[in-house]
Amino acid sequence: MTTEIPVQETESPCNPLIVKYLTSPIETSFTPRCASDGYFSPKQCDGRGSCWCTDPSGQQVNSFINGEEQASNLECADTPCLQARIEAQNKINRGEQSVWMPDCDSESVFEEEQCNDVDCWCVESDGTKIPYSARPISVDISCDEICFGQLPSSNNVCTMNDSCDPGNFCHKLEGKQQGRCCKIPRNI
Repeated sequence: MTTEIPVQETESPCNPLIVKYLTSPIETSFTPRCASDGYFSPKQCDGRGSCWCTDPSGQQVNSFINGEEQASNLECADTPCLQARIEAQNKINRGEQSVWMPDCDSESVFEEEQCNDVDCWCVESDGTKIPYSARPISVDISCDEICFGQLPSSNNVCTMNDSCDPGNFCHKLEGKQQGRCCKIPRNI
């Protein structure tokens, strides 16, 4: 008896892979899990006790979780960064142009430096853009240094923007009560 595997004609990234894995005699314990829209499900597992989270295009967004108990408890797309990646992929799927795809670290939290094709900028741990941090992609930026790696405009400490001279902003590093006055970049 032969079982026919339905082949969906679709542009989605997951369905062609699942058909390939089901029809080819490849020795693997991994069969991609596809969502109903044809894109990858947020959680993928290899059948050997390892699981990981992916974005809708199948790109791995966190480290492998080994061990059946830990892998079965893995939650995907439950962090703001993963959710933002899913939303960005949905915009791309709808044909929107110039969509920013966030970068998540191994813990599925926003990387502190984010970039698109033109600029890079710093974000808080929740993905909120830090004011005045944007720089052209060709200019180095250091999100974990005061004034993003540029020299402060003075040695004065500040607690809010109105305590800095005009044309400057108060940059406080995460978790600090005081910051330094930094020049507002000209390209903003």
